[in-house]
Amino acid sequence: MAGSAVEGSAAAVGLDRPLDPVLDRRLDPVLDRRLERQPDPMADRASNRPTAARATVAAAGRWALLAAIPAGLLNATTTLLTLDLGAVPLLWVLPLAVYLATFVLAFSAIGERLRGPVDRLAPVALTLLWLPLASSAPWSVLPFVGVLVGGLFVVALALHGALAAARPPDARLSGYYLAIAAGGAAGGSFAGIVAPLIFPDLWELPILVVAAILVAGWPARRPAAEPQPGTALGRGRPKPCLVYTTDPADERISVELGGGRN
Repeated sequence: MAGSAVEGSAAAVGLDRPLDPVLDRRLDPVLDRRLERQPDPMADRASNRPTAARATVAAAGRWALLAAIPAGLLNATTTLLTLDLGAVPLLWVLPLAVYLATFVLAFSAIGERLRGPVDRLAPVALTLLWLPLASSAPWSVLPFVGVLVGGLFVVALALHGALAAARPPDARLSGYYLAIAAGGAAGGSFAGIVAPLIFPDLWELPILVVAAILVAGWPARRPAAEPQPGTALGRGRPKPCLVYTTDPADERISVELGGGRN
């Protein structure tokens, strides 16, 4: 019936060829109104690009911070240990080994199972990291090292676990790893180079602890999915769409009213 309507429209205007739905759509007011009501998938994608770009920038910033804070805490705790305990051979290896172990655990299958308990222990560890700075009483060696290294382990594992959980699809892994590398370099440079030059005391450790609290409360955001062609704004509801097919046998145009689902 739709094919007859198209042929009738062509005959009504005196055309000796089948009606072309693209070139001659104005000749059929019914088809014209139906076509104008269809959403433009390319327009939907163009309108979603600014939102997707902002979400991508926010995600990259979160990845960089999740990598920067543990790297900064590594340098800050190492500085505090070496200042208070003196020249102990290879003392710096202990916090470095703990930091690298958190990376390995966070991106492994074990890290997924540890993520819940570690997230619950992270506030306790952040509180413990304040104690060596807030207490004026002298500390013995083992509790001092245990509090700093244990706090570093729990906080770094929690942040690296959040970083592993925010791993994007394969198409965006290059930006993900680049943000991790940039964040680690920035955090290490802040605690190892910038902070000793601008702060009169060991202020980088409390600053990084506060930053860890803030970043831990920063929820992950995913970019909005782009609508697929043939759907109406990507809302998942079936929408009418006109499908034109050409039969090469008789060179007629067939018009069908169909629907699409996201």
